[in-house]
Amino acid sequence: MAGGFKDGRVLLSQSVVILKRYPKFMAPLLLAWLVYAPLIIYLRFFFPWSQYERYAQFIILFLAFAVMSTVIGISCLVLLEMFHQVESGLPIKLGLAFVHTLDDDLPRALPILLVWALLWFALTLIQVFTRRKRAGDSTTEFSPENAARVLVGYRSQFSFSDAFFEAMKKGVRMVVFLILPAIAWEHLWPIDATRRGLHVLKAHLSVFASGFVLTEAASLLIFLPAFVIIYTSAKARVTLPPEVWFGVIIYSSFAWSFTFFIEQMFAAQLYLWHLKWLDACKDASNSKSPLPSLENVKKPTILDDVPEFVKLGMVEE
Repeated sequence: MAGGFKDGRVLLSQSVVILKRYPKFMAPLLLAWLVYAPLIIYLRFFFPWSQYERYAQFIILFLAFAVMSTVIGISCLVLLEMFHQVESGLPIKLGLAFVHTLDDDLPRALPILLVWALLWFALTLIQVFTRRKRAGDSTTEFSPENAARVLVGYRSQFSFSDAFFEAMKKGVRMVVFLILPAIAWEHLWPIDATRRGLHVLKAHLSVFASGFVLTEAASLLIFLPAFVIIYTSAKARVTLPPEVWFGVIIYSSFAWSFTFFIEQMFAAQLYLWHLKWLDACKDASNSKSPLPSLENVKKPTILDDVPEFVKLGMVEE
């Protein structure tokens, strides 16, 4: 685990460098958070659940997951469009990335995002029904502190069951993030895009698993300051002023956005790495040379100023 945290710090530092060089990458995810966070707070503290039958509650909850998956999906597709701009040797144009996403990518991505919402919904239901009620977990009354706890994802006690389901949901999410490049970059329709993404996953499962661990370690490091504040307040039974909790909420918006950024960027770079590997295998086959392994192909990064999509012939006219 220590090595995982060390590699997680490396991933964090590289991601920070990318955002310092291309700060526009953060914008789509922050916009997604502005939809995600109010929806979570409203459903958690203000929605009158008791006025609806159980089946209606399930429908409303699924629709909420559908909204969240769609909003997050749009933000990630915009990231991928900007990634494509950089790797095509073009300047980043956020507005153009949004236009391409909404006009071209989203109609093809929507079925995948809805399947993601369904799996997210199902795993959450199972998690809730199998969770034991624990003291200190009651946050039914709205307050800045309780809002911060919910948005940060803080729980007073560790649970292997919760950790398992959170890992499952993260795994589903990262698989979706591995499918989205096939839509944004290769303009595939849902079935073909899913097959392509799953093929990349199967071909490089160990690399994907390593990225899963690294992004999780990075996420823990990102949220650590917020967890420390909440944990210290709870254990010391100190009442902190609302300004502190509003600060935690603002921090969580950047932490949440940064977490999704590193997950999508990892998946995007793995997908592009796979495309480079296929191209290298094609060249080796034509020259009757031994086929290279993925590790023998230079890993792509948008920091190296090499327009990979130009080299692959994937630049749109």
